[in-house]
Amino acid sequence: MGDRGYVLIVTLIIMSCLLVMGIFLLDHFLMQTRINNNLYLEMKTYYLVQAGIEYIMYRLNEDPTWRTKGYTLDLNGDGEIHLEVAESGYNLLVYSTGKYQEYHHKVEAYLTQTPPVRRIK
Repeated sequence: MGDRGYVLIVTLIIMSCLLVMGIFLLDHFLMQTRINNNLYLEMKTYYLVQAGIEYIMYRLNEDPTWRTKGYTLDLNGDGEIHLEVAESGYNLLVYSTGKYQEYHHKVEAYLTQTPPVRRIK
């Protein structure tokens, strides 16, 4: 009769250890999920900013006199890009800000326009 009580206690101890390990593993999994989600959102805003710089370069290739104090591209729920282009001496000062949900990323760049290369014959 005494062996049955011993087996029950050992079983309860093993089950308690497995429960604690399961809770720690679940917490670790949820933390990794949150970290990956934050990384995804930060990367998305980074690429929005880069797309803004590319858009500015496209617009300047089409019209070298194009300037803006606040041009916003709304991407229908996939974020927003805010652009500014201003003259700074011989350079152009370019600001691109990406926004997606609560994440923001901003890049400042200097662009220099060079005349096309002409070949001498």
